[in-house]
This record gives sequence, C-alpha cells and structure tokens, in this order.
Amino acid sequence: MSLVPFYRNDPYAAEPTAEVDPALYLKWKAAKEATDAWGKEAAHLRAELEQQIGNAHAGMVEGVKVVTFRPVSKWAESRLVRDYPELAEQYRRTEERVFFDLERFRQVHPDIADQYQSRSFCLVAE
Repeated sequence: MSLVPFYRNDPYAAEPTAEVDPALYLKWKAAKEATDAWGKEAAHLRAELEQQIGNAHAGMVEGVKVVTFRPVSKWAESRLVRDYPELAEQYRRTEERVFFDLERFRQVHPDIADQYQSRSFCLVAE
C-alpha cells in the first residue's frame, strides 16, 4: 500500500504540513477502518434489537433486563413538520433570541478567536 495518496487540484496545497510516523499512521488508519466497520455492524444489530423490543421499554435475556428503549423527552421535529406541514404551520411562532456574534468578535479580536478555532482531523482520500 502506498503511503502517498494521489489527488489533483489540492485546494490546501500551500498549507503548513508536518511529517508523521508512517507506522503510527498505518496503525491509526487500520484502527479507524475497523472502528467504522464495527460501528456499522453495531448499528445493524441495534436496529434488530429495537425491532425485537417493539413497543416495550426494555429487552431481556433469560429474564434479565439487558437493554432499554424507553421514550425520552425528545421528538423528531423535522420529520413531524415534513409529514404534517399544514398542521405544523399552525404551531409556528416567531421568537427573538440573543446570540454571540462570532464573526464580529473575530473581526475585532482575531488573536483571541484564533485560540478557540476548532480543527478537523480527516483521512486524505486515496
């Protein structure tokens, strides 16, 4: 396997870079692929368990409660609005809100804002 991915027109070609340990990179990549695969399997198995639980609030194995699937105080609001648009329209309201204007703060205090900028860790497409 080549460590050097081939990609065209990298919009970040001029960004600062640092060499990393190739063995560490390969171990991380393998662990990530395994995690992703197991995550998909876990989601599939969870869906099967949810189906078996149905409308009950818990699942049991040999008489022992092992998982719960209880209703919570949260609703799939966007699905409800999508499925019942005319009815949902009757319950829309305008609300004034106070919020932090990050863009203005960044313009005035870029040195402080830069300390709080998030970063994204991603695998470069191969």
